[in-house]
Amino acid sequence: MITKICVYPGTFDPVHYGHIDIVRRALNIFEYVVVAIAKNPRKKPLFSVEERVDMFRESVRDIGEGRVIIEPFDGLLVNFMKKYNTKINCQRSKAFYRF
Repeated sequence: MITKICVYPGTFDPVHYGHIDIVRRALNIFEYVVVAIAKNPRKKPLFSVEERVDMFRESVRDIGEGRVIIEPFDGLLVNFMKKYNTKINCQRSKAFYRF
């Protein structure tokens, strides 16, 4: 049986309703959503990676019935995705405007 898994990467500093909405929507398509929280110290995060993991877990505790996995990662996203044997990367669209 093939399990449908997607990885949702980001720094999530801090997590907000837009992030939670993407997780909810992804759960309608995939069996599991792996939230990959990047350590990336170059971005000078407001919160530590441990705090961001805890915040995200708290934010999704009532959704997904155990189908949301939250885990920190460091390095290349492709290597992290191999751990879950998936090639699906779930991301939001960013709008860029020039004035």
